[in-house]
Amino acid sequence: MEFARKNEVRWLFDHRNQPGEEASVKVIAGLRRVGKTYLLGTLFKNFLIGEKHFKEENIASIDLSKIPDDSIRTAQKLKESILEKIRGNHSLSFVFVDEVQLAGDGFAETIKTLAKSFPLIDFYVTGSTSELTSSEILAKFGSETSSLLIRPLSYREVNEVLKMSVLEYQSYGGIPKVLLAKKEDKESVLSSLLNDVFISDILDQAKERGLSETEAERTSSYLLANLANFTESETIAQGIIGAKEWNRLKPEERMVKTAEISSVIADIKKTYLLESITQKGLEGKTLLADRNKLYCVDLGLLNAGMSFHPDLTKRYENAVYLDLISQGYRVLVERYIDDKSIDSSGKATPKEKEIDFIADQGDQHISVQVVFRFSSTKRFHEEIDNLVDYAKVSRCYCITEDPVHPPVSGVEFLTLEELFNKENL
Repeated sequence: MEFARKNEVRWLFDHRNQPGEEASVKVIAGLRRVGKTYLLGTLFKNFLIGEKHFKEENIASIDLSKIPDDSIRTAQKLKESILEKIRGNHSLSFVFVDEVQLAGDGFAETIKTLAKSFPLIDFYVTGSTSELTSSEILAKFGSETSSLLIRPLSYREVNEVLKMSVLEYQSYGGIPKVLLAKKEDKESVLSSLLNDVFISDILDQAKERGLSETEAERTSSYLLANLANFTESETIAQGIIGAKEWNRLKPEERMVKTAEISSVIADIKKTYLLESITQKGLEGKTLLADRNKLYCVDLGLLNAGMSFHPDLTKRYENAVYLDLISQGYRVLVERYIDDKSIDSSGKATPKEKEIDFIADQGDQHISVQVVFRFSSTKRFHEEIDNLVDYAKVSRCYCITEDPVHPPVSGVEFLTLEELFNKENL
């Protein structure tokens, strides 16, 4: 059983060096254990041989995590090994280096120099560890690279192979190792991945920044519990420390603690476990404070972080976000003060408004509101009236599991399953 990752494979092939353009290193980044090695060493290699008719001798593969390649774990020895392969094989077209960070200091400069020196050969690298995340590896290569962010599999990709229900996908997410595990083992695999790979990495980083283990664990738990909410580092710091203790701190102590929390949040993002979306500015609107909304890149890991008792409303919104991203949309959030809002008495009353997702792809623009259930008629109008404002300039959707709601001109209502199975928005 194999997940084809067709889009990613095509990207790797299409980003080969082109005549007249500066050669670049192709860096595959993403969450640990998401399948970067398998994408490069199996899927892409099989594609090159099976569909593009390259030969085995056209491809040199080096995996620094395995014997015998672990004998060249310095940048200099890696360089010498690659040069030896190039000199001994004039038909070499591709060089794959897996776990490139294990070559130690200078690995990025070494690979970049080789790529410039041999522009007819394409260099592809992967890697990530607790000491150096793949986002930090990507940063070391700088602008002289082409980068591919590989994510957990989308529902659409999973369903092509496993015919998984939407509910199962919400429970287990899209990490191949989890998907291929027995059903009775999936939760333990998820917990292991979260605790042993991500949380432990984050704790190590947090301790170096001055936070206690308890504070770091609370930070991770707080962020997972507050997905899809607007968050500020100071608010998180206050929540972790406690209101009474926070009030006892001097202003400069609060600033230090807030800075520490901000650093931990940045470290978590570097693992690709969480990512944020920012506000979209609208002409003529008064934007609220510039705060981000965080989402988890995998629903299974989100569930594990919540001891498999997640907030269903937040998980639902997270699922919509992941589907939009998987379809190639650039996603922002709209949150502003409507100064022209009128209350029931006819009085002008400034009102806070929010559109969960403003999504763009080329010249296509859509607005999406996510409401798991409408608790009342008032809630229905509060959510949908915001969308109506956008109906003249974009396609508008409300994603909901509530089966009873009146039709609204310009707004299409979809369940999560309908969204997942809809070819074009």
